[in-house]
Amino acid sequence: MRFLSEDEIERTEFARVSKERAKSLKVKLDYRGAKNVGFKVRDPEKGTVRHVIYHSEKKEPQDWSCDCKWHATRGTFGKYCAHILAVHIFLNKMVEKNE
Repeated sequence: MRFLSEDEIERTEFARVSKERAKSLKVKLDYRGAKNVGFKVRDPEKGTVRHVIYHSEKKEPQDWSCDCKWHATRGTFGKYCAHILAVHIFLNKMVEKNE
């Protein structure tokens, strides 16, 4: 599974607000399939849940998708919403925990 390292997240031109918001979101692994991995991303402040999916058969940046309105309108330009960034942060923590 391809995901951005914490350094890449900090160096990449994601909006500062998106990066900060991503850190406050709660991520949970939802499912693992043969080609996809799904995550639930909860915003404790708004009380919303978004679904982020990693599509292993798609090329970057379309390999990550989210069901939020922001991603639907801007995600096709190679940008990630706060929900996808939250999953990348979550995955980095999982790697650190297993090292």
